[in-house]
Parts: sequence; structure tokens; C-alpha cells
Amino acid sequence: MRKTILICANAYPPDFIGGAELIAHYQAKALQRAGHEVVVYTGDIAEGPARYDLRHDVYEGLPVYRVHLDGPDYQNDYVNFFHPEVERQFRGLLEKHAPDVVHMHNIIGLSTGIIHAAKQSGAKTVLTLHDHWGFCFKNTIIKRQNEICDDFYRCHECMLAIHDGADRNIPIRMRNDFINLLFQEVDCLISPSLYLAEQYARAGFPVGKMRVLWNGIDLERFSQVARTPRRGRVRFTYIGYMGSHKGVGTIIEALPLLGNPDRFHINFVGAGHLAESLERRARELGYGSSVAFLGKVPNERIDDVFANTDVQLLPSIWPENQPVSVTEAMATRTPVIASRLGGTAELVVDGLNGYLFDAGNPRDLAAKMALFLEDPERIATLGGRGFERIAENSFDRQVVKLLRVYNATPVPRPLAAVRPLIVCTGERVHPLCADVLVAAHEDAELLGCRFVMSDWLSDRQLRQAAAVWVVGASPSPACLARAGESAIPVLRPEGRASAGGDLRYSDRESALAGIRAILAARRRGAEMAPAAARGA
Repeated sequence: MRKTILICANAYPPDFIGGAELIAHYQAKALQRAGHEVVVYTGDIAEGPARYDLRHDVYEGLPVYRVHLDGPDYQNDYVNFFHPEVERQFRGLLEKHAPDVVHMHNIIGLSTGIIHAAKQSGAKTVLTLHDHWGFCFKNTIIKRQNEICDDFYRCHECMLAIHDGADRNIPIRMRNDFINLLFQEVDCLISPSLYLAEQYARAGFPVGKMRVLWNGIDLERFSQVARTPRRGRVRFTYIGYMGSHKGVGTIIEALPLLGNPDRFHINFVGAGHLAESLERRARELGYGSSVAFLGKVPNERIDDVFANTDVQLLPSIWPENQPVSVTEAMATRTPVIASRLGGTAELVVDGLNGYLFDAGNPRDLAAKMALFLEDPERIATLGGRGFERIAENSFDRQVVKLLRVYNATPVPRPLAAVRPLIVCTGERVHPLCADVLVAAHEDAELLGCRFVMSDWLSDRQLRQAAAVWVVGASPSPACLARAGESAIPVLRPEGRASAGGDLRYSDRESALAGIRAILAARRRGAEMAPAAARGA
């Protein structure tokens, strides 16, 4: 049956091309080839339009609606996950196209509220996970000193609060709690790797809605890449962003460990803030003639890069999901040496189609590179095995699997997902609020709540609140009115005029005690309801 499918992504070709954007675009094209009507809604970073202006164009045969976003809309120290103007534009598209399915990819920068809008429209909601953005504002789960985070409830250790552009500092926990709340409304979460699915489960997201489905690859294109003959040297290539989390420096530091520089050549493909310093370091080590920094290469020309590559390097020090550069390499029969982290290890099987090394360890990386220097015949052998692992993963075959997801009966929302919602209100959030939420991390019951600003919520969501907490000056009159109408308890600062039944707090401990008292009363009410029903 022909479907109307609305694809959402925070960026889209040709304005910005990363792994997630390419996957969204190629999926859209494959769905269109399969006979479905496909429309794209995306963020637009082109210069010229006013903020939140909407423009329409056609890209490679696909109708694309681009809402213009500014820098703070994407920055992780701002509220980059809730933009009412973006949601308003999105609702207009829902009315215009009436999609059967809304399939979202990375939507930070757009607005996570589009999940709620899509669900309310009656569309099937699907979200593909590409990294850790649902529970990590950095996306990478890398803490200071390149340490990988293993406690997804301690975001305050990296950043205590975020800005909303109106002089309001909002505790970072509210970001994650809000996104977690909205993810409950998604009918299906797709993770391209088992690794990422497990991380979202650890972070408290609905595991029952999770499906592990590898991303597709343009096999017809990449399988046709013909490698140019080597001229003595083994050609290694890195493709990606030139940033610290990508571990590119590990390659540079491995250079002196590789021996004779006439045996190898390394291409660095990509742009980023570390490009110049990495190139300078290679020259300092005396290997300037053995490396080439080629800058950013458009994806339509990446075939040429693979044609001149014998082995691909992926030295990331953050656990990636399913890097597109790796699947493309496998499709071109190029073996991969990658750090032993995240979902990459599900693609690269050590010794079968490439090698894994300890992230950030130049000596281990050099040892794996030396295996190809000593025996170049491994290039064809391991590369061929890599192609065999990816050979059934064309985008057209992936679409068949996506359509099964689209047609499946949604998994009922589990009772465990109904966590108490504490709605917070106030134009100027008092620093005490952040202190309370940091302390709440040590309390299992409060850790199980969701704390969310009232102006991020619809009226329907407000009615689900267990309590309203006045966290600053000028609380929302609409929020307080809804609390009164729905008999939702209110926790207010001392000295504020209020109804007689409201709870009061003056410091961190009294605020924590007030929230605990509200939750205890809520539990007693829930326990009494069945008893009253039995008595009747």
C-alpha cells in the first residue's frame, strides 16, 4: 500500500553532509523508488533567510521544506531541543501532507516537540538513533580528559545549566527528562547497532520499542569502485571530522612507530579545527612527505578517495554508532582498522575484515597498520570479507525492513515508562533548582521523576503532572491555572502568595522534602483507589 512518509532531520544535503544526513537522504530516495510519497522537513543553515523562515525546494527529485535556523538553535549549551516556531511550521506540513508515517533522524536543532505533534496527528512515529543525543548534550558521552561517561544521570558534572536565550539558566537534567518524556510517544526506535540500543536502554529509554536495524549502503555505487594500482606504498586513509573526539592525533603519533616512511602514505580527508595543528605535528615528526591533508571532499567525489585507498583508518576515542565511512569502505572492499569502541566493533571483526585497536593507543594502531605493510596481500583478502558482510545491506533491501516497521502494531507504552512528571515554572530559574536536581541524583525515587519546564509542554502533557514546582519569579499563570483545575499540588517558595493547600520551601532540603511529600501522597492515592473500587 502506498504511504505518505515525512522524513525529518536537523540538516540535509546539500547544505551539510554527515553520516546521519546521508542515511536520511538515501532512505528517502529508496522509499520514493519503492513507490511511496516522500516529503522532507529539515533545518536550514544557509545565509540570508530570517530565523524560522520556511522555504521549499526539490533536491534530487525529493520535495524538501527547510526551516532556517541560527547558531544557538544547534548549540549544546542552549535550549537546542525546543523551538515553538519550528513546531508551528511542522504542524502546517502535517495538515498539508497528512503523512501516514513520520520518520525522524537527528532532530536536535529542530525541536523534539515535533514528536508530540506527529503523534497527535495520528501518524506512525519512527525515530532512527545515530548517536547519544537523547541523553548526552555532547552526543559523544565523552567527559573531560577524554573519559567515556558511564553514568548518564550526571550530566551536571560536564555542564550544570543551559541557556534559553532569555537570561534563563535551566538545569541540564531538564533537557534529558524532557527528551525522555517525548521518546515515550515514539512508536518505534531504530538503532543501527546493538551497542547504541543498549546505551539507550541503560539511560532509561523504552527498550520494548527498540529495533536493531543496520543502515543501508549504496552497494550499486560503491561496489563499482576500482582501486588504482599501488606503487610500492600502502595507502591508508582517514575520512571524517578533524576533531579531538575522532582520535585523529593517534594516527599522527603512530607515524614514528611505522618505520621506513617510504612504505606508506596516509590521506586525511575532512575539515575541522585540528586540521592545521595535525599537519604541523606531522611535519615536526619528519613525516610531511608521507601524509596529505586533502580537506573536505564532497560525498559525490568520495569514490575517488576510495579508489586511492588500500586501508581505511577510524581512530575515534568516542564510541560511534555505525559510521557511514566504515560501511562505505566495506562496500568498496577496503579493509578497516578501527578503535575497539561502540558499534564499530559490530562491523569490523578483528582479523576477519580488518583489525581493532585500543582507542588512543598509537603503538597498538601502528602494530595493526604494520600487518598490511608486511603483507599487502591482506588488503584484498580482508577487503573481500568486508564486502561479504555488507553485501545484503542495500538501501532498497533496507526499505523492505523499514516498511515492516511502519506496518507493525505499535508496542503498548509500558507502565514503567509512566514516571512522575514534575512541571517546573518561572521566568527566572533560581540557582537553587539546579542544586535540588543535583541532590536528587542521590535519591532513587527522585531520580525516577521527570523535571520539565512548563512552557515546553502542551496542555495535554501538563494535565499529566504529579506536581507543579515554582522554581523562579513570574511563574506561568496558565500552568498554575491548570494545576488548580486538575487538583495538581503546587510547591512554592516561602513568601509567595498562594492557595492555602500549597506546599512551601525555602532551601534545598525543604524543596526535596516537599517533592517527596507530594510523591508519597500520590502513592497513597494510587494504593487507595483499588481498595475503594473493591469496597464499592
